Amino acid sequence: MLMQNTASSGQKGPTMTENRIFWENEEKKLDERVHAATWPGGQKAVDRLAKQGKKPVRDLIQQLIDPGSLFFELGQIAGFGVNYSDGIDDVPCGGVVTGIGKINGNWTMIFANDSRVKAGAYLPITLKKHMRAQAIAERCGLNCVYIADSAGAFLPMQVDVFPDDGHFGSMFYNMARMSAMGLKQITMSTGGNTAGGAYIVFMACQSIMIDKMSYSFLGGPPW
Repeated sequence: MLMQNTASSGQKGPTMTENRIFWENEEKKLDERVHAATWPGGQKAVDRLAKQGKKPVRDLIQQLIDPGSLFFELGQIAGFGVNYSDGIDDVPCGGVVTGIGKINGNWTMIFANDSRVKAGAYLPITLKKHMRAQAIAERCGLNCVYIADSAGAFLPMQVDVFPDDGHFGSMFYNMARMSAMGLKQITMSTGGNTAGGAYIVFMACQSIMIDKMSYSFLGGPPW
């Protein structure tokens, strides 16, 4: 069916002012999404990190990349409106920050778990975003740096994130394949990496741990 021209039909369409107001409001909604993605938990969550001697992940990324260079973030507003059956409507930024930045002059794919979102645990959207970034890194021949602080698989949804092809184990399979291709897999552990999260540390070519702050275990803590 052809759309009827409002001018010829005598109906008035939206004015230029109305169009402008509509799209300005849409831009505000986008800004709100970006804020929610980069500020999960608000100042209270940042204060909690500070008490642990930690910083928000984007601050860590800025310290990691070359001074004065830019970080090109991928999928910043992923994870909103997922409406998982466990009552989780939103997973801000998918719970993991991914993007490309220069380290020592080399373009690098950077992954950073945001522990403010479900303790850095992996939900289906987290896995999808993480592995999409791995696919980009492999195709473009980029080394990978992981800033790891993850509770591993989100246990209430483990049937959706753990056992199948394209689930949790595929992340580590990708790390092994890229390492074999000569693409370095470097992990910087900035907190606790539990169960599946520990493999982000153990599967890397090199892992950097922080004394009295970084720890990894598979089945449970030793204390």
